[in-house]
Amino acid sequence: MVQPQTPPPPVVESAPQPQSPPEKSIQNVPWFLLIVAFALVPVLVFAGVGVVEDSFTLNNEGVSVDSQGVLWPITEDEGRYYIIVESGTNPNWDISNPNVPAHNLSTYQLDSSGNVSEIVLEGDTVGWLLNEDYSEGLERCPKEIIESCVITNNGILEDPIFLGYFPTVALTLIAIRPLVSGFNRISETTSSRLVILKGEEEGDSELTEDDLRQLTIFQKSLIESLLPWKSISQKHLLTDENVSSIRSIRRIPWAISIFGFLFLILGSIQHWKAVDTYGFDIWASDNYLLGFISRLLYEAVLYVVFFPMIFYCVSCSIYLKHQTLTRLEQKKGFRFIRFSHDEAGGMGEFGNQSLRNVVIMLPLLMPIIAYIIFYPVTPLLIIGLIVFIIGLPVLFLWPLLGARRSMIRMKELELQMLATHFEKSYFQHKKAVMHHSDDLELQAATGGALQQSEQIFQEMSSLPTWPFSKTLIAKFGSIIAMLSGFFWYLIGW
Repeated sequence: MVQPQTPPPPVVESAPQPQSPPEKSIQNVPWFLLIVAFALVPVLVFAGVGVVEDSFTLNNEGVSVDSQGVLWPITEDEGRYYIIVESGTNPNWDISNPNVPAHNLSTYQLDSSGNVSEIVLEGDTVGWLLNEDYSEGLERCPKEIIESCVITNNGILEDPIFLGYFPTVALTLIAIRPLVSGFNRISETTSSRLVILKGEEEGDSELTEDDLRQLTIFQKSLIESLLPWKSISQKHLLTDENVSSIRSIRRIPWAISIFGFLFLILGSIQHWKAVDTYGFDIWASDNYLLGFISRLLYEAVLYVVFFPMIFYCVSCSIYLKHQTLTRLEQKKGFRFIRFSHDEAGGMGEFGNQSLRNVVIMLPLLMPIIAYIIFYPVTPLLIIGLIVFIIGLPVLFLWPLLGARRSMIRMKELELQMLATHFEKSYFQHKKAVMHHSDDLELQAATGGALQQSEQIFQEMSSLPTWPFSKTLIAKFGSIIAMLSGFFWYLIGW
């Protein structure tokens, strides 16, 4: 007898599962090689430029006004300053009617015989050696010279702002590595026990498996987008809204690059005619062609590629945290975690990433610090520093607001549930005291339960509602205090 065959079960097409991100991503970038390429190799290149053009330090020039108001040129030779008293290029020098500067003798360096020390420079130019106290007291010349001053031409080693680029680049690359690694930690935290799906346990979560899957794909796609020229491998799995969001954020580095290119053009024009722009010459001007070309190429790499990518990574970090926290909060998808190792309800990794956002911005201050130390402080610079100091707390806290809202909501729900439950302990103890005044064991039992309830409720009330530990906020506060104090000390406040 032939047994009837059981029909095969219907095939149910499952939703496409997110694929693992491709192996070639920003996590695989050789960071040490980037430090070599962007910082160490340029140091060697500009050292070579200084050797070829003899532009490590440039001789300075200046003007000294004597007691009769006559302007006398000053020149530097081997680190000492001389007033030119005989030269065909000196308009005050008349060979048929020679004159000398009307300065007090204390202005000059006297020899053992009490005469002014002289030196014959190039072109039979005679210079009188100035006293070191006098020459060191000369202020930097403005573009319109009206008093004794010195024009400080800047060689490579006399350009502190440019030299600040090299440690800035190296330290920024060191700081960006943990920032990029933090992207995966955020994604892992989201897929851990921190998230509760709809119908799980007792809760009001509206987060479905499809919502969580879409969030996971979005996070992985954003991590891939850290290299904005790479295609997104799981783009076909994203919703139109997520595709639009990622497409928008990938435009950020290109937009910053355009501004960087415009800034490069403006700076290069000023450098080319440095004497007309600043009133003094620099090592990268029309008088030092190799220095100008090498600086132009290096700053092009920094302004058009390097710094836009750094700001883009920080923008993606902020966006990843903000979108993850906001979407989970909208769906009430966070699980309440009473006991967590991070002292932040399991959300400590979000706070850690915010601190990394702040740390990566700190090396960018090095050129500004160099400016404060070596150049006059302007009101505009002070305003910029104040805005920067205020902006760091915003950079740290703003992306965490979604987590804070969620932690406050979960804490209130937990306290309401505990209050309802612990009221029973109170009424039981009250009943024991009122109606069983002779039953000391019952009163002790109900009193102990009430005391434990009160202790638990107080502990719950003191739980934090920010996704970071006390240690982390102490680190952040130390950074702000240190920067504020350091800057106010530098500018003399």
